[in-house]
Amino acid sequence: MIIEIRHYTYYPSEFRPFLKYYEEEGFSITSRHLGETVGIMTGISGIANRTFQFFAYKSYEHRLECRKGFLQDPVKQNFTSVADKAIIQQESILIEPTKFSPLFGEKSEKPLMKKEDGSLRYFDLTTFHVKSGRRQEVLDLLEKKLLPLYKKYLSYEVGYFTRHYGETDAVLAMWGFDSEQQRMDQMKELENDPEYQKESTKLYALINGRESQMLQPTTYSPLR
Repeated sequence: MIIEIRHYTYYPSEFRPFLKYYEEEGFSITSRHLGETVGIMTGISGIANRTFQFFAYKSYEHRLECRKGFLQDPVKQNFTSVADKAIIQQESILIEPTKFSPLFGEKSEKPLMKKEDGSLRYFDLTTFHVKSGRRQEVLDLLEKKLLPLYKKYLSYEVGYFTRHYGETDAVLAMWGFDSEQQRMDQMKELENDPEYQKESTKLYALINGRESQMLQPTTYSPLR
């Protein structure tokens, strides 16, 4: 299983109109062709006017077949012409779930995709910029030491992933929260735990830094 994360940055004047257009027309097109839609979200930290789209595929070959069907769809032409006028920049990264990832991993406990009351959560997508050649050490530390602490303090685990193109040593984590304030409070509790302080010291010796992107799902995002 692989997941493609598509980042799009839009012209400020086009951002809201395009979101509306995508909900009404674009979502049905991409959902029809681009594997399994996992999430459609907007960035609420870092660079403004961005969306993050998550599509899952059974394999790299499956992704190529899906893209071929997408490119051949006549409706796609109009969609592309509208998108091209709105988008400043786009980037695609491919990630694979770790065996201990709740989302698409080998764990029997799967992530909560949506809340029963219909309320939207907030998601933290964190990238650990791992030092060259140290990725397996980071994965072992996450699985054996840090995951129990994340589970203890953070509301919703979504997944843990690796990259195989671009920054190939990077490790990504995704967690969900009921609010931005809850994230701040729970992260503070986590960071004050003596066991976490000990294990995170080991982690920081293996990475060059970490970067977090806060995401807010759309009302039609499967993961919300």
